[in-house]
Amino acid sequence: MAHIHRGRHDPRKDMRRARLLMLLCWPLAVLALALTGLCLWQCGPRLLALADSWRDGFTAWAVAPGVNAAFQEPWHESLWQGIEMLLRGVGWAIFGLTLALPPLLGVGLAILMACLFRPALKRCRQLHERVTTHRAAMKLLARLPGSCHIFEHCQLAFDGAAAQMELVLVSPGGVAVLELNGQPGIIEGCTSDTMLRRRADDDDGEKLRNPARQAVAHVTRLSNYLASLEISVWVTPGVLFVHPEASAYVYPPEETGRRRSRYASCVVTDATSFWEDLGRQMAAGHTLPQSMVDRIVQAIRKAPRGKAQK
Repeated sequence: MAHIHRGRHDPRKDMRRARLLMLLCWPLAVLALALTGLCLWQCGPRLLALADSWRDGFTAWAVAPGVNAAFQEPWHESLWQGIEMLLRGVGWAIFGLTLALPPLLGVGLAILMACLFRPALKRCRQLHERVTTHRAAMKLLARLPGSCHIFEHCQLAFDGAAAQMELVLVSPGGVAVLELNGQPGIIEGCTSDTMLRRRADDDDGEKLRNPARQAVAHVTRLSNYLASLEISVWVTPGVLFVHPEASAYVYPPEETGRRRSRYASCVVTDATSFWEDLGRQMAAGHTLPQSMVDRIVQAIRKAPRGKAQK
């Protein structure tokens, strides 16, 4: 069985946090409303008295005899009337805010928690699909021999950017970076296309973001990092569709120039043809000596980490 190196970032932890937030959204919204009602019921008279005292304070200031006497001149009368109306208005505004602020805060918090339910549910479904896809891929890759090393959720910060690679395979048969996809259907297109086409039995087809471009970007960064350590090795980009009802028909570009060499060598396969396309090469190939494999494994284990970008 292959050696498995688990990454620091585990999507299962994110899924548990998203699921916990999703489960707590509605209870917290109801609790916020209940606490608001209880606060108004228990503290309503005190709150009303406090608002009255603040309003009366501004009103008393507005009609204070000493201040009023200073504005007895005719040309000051209109100015004083405006100031008096302003002070009375401020008093009533404070009165209204004092009474309205607690229920507004409670209702606002309840609405916020209710609105968080939908994105938390969407995030939970995305993470669940990602975790399920990863488990299916690891079940398939468990057949690799002990000479192979599998890095899960491998983070690498290099060339001024950071990325998280789904799977990195290191063996005497070579080095490969795999991006995973768990959607069913027939996937068609070219490895250099921005979007692929996915056709299923229950729909007319849809556009699918091409994971090969992400795999090629990760391969470029990993190759540059290994080259900086004077490790010269070819890294193969790959995409694995793990769903049992997925069939991949993605071909390399017709023009295989220097800029497209990575796309031309990208292996896009499904679970049924994985061993014919890449698995047998990784399991039985002998293009790298064991000393080189050990150097690559140590380099990836000591790779600089950073905030991953997907």
